Amino acid sequence: MASPAEDFSTLNLGQPTHIAQRSSSWFDKSTWQGGEIPNAGAKVAINNGVSVTYSGQNDAALHSIDVDGQLKFAANVAPLQKMHGL
Repeated sequence: MASPAEDFSTLNLGQPTHIAQRSSSWFDKSTWQGGEIPNAGAKVAINNGVSVTYSGQNDAALHSIDVDGQLKFAANVAPLQKMHGL
């Protein structure tokens, strides 16, 4: 029987629509390739070596987030609540 980590590693989240290109705030357009902050239905990728800080609020329901780097949440912000897959 596969471990939960092994099961998770086989998920196919699809081609990302938003890729973090540098360490910065989730809400900084320059964080993302193409300069667009993830919106409803986004498939987000945070690559190894990149750290993104979620420090605001957004009601967009994301499709997925693939985190190989770091995703940090500011202490005064509720984590993402609307997501189809993580």
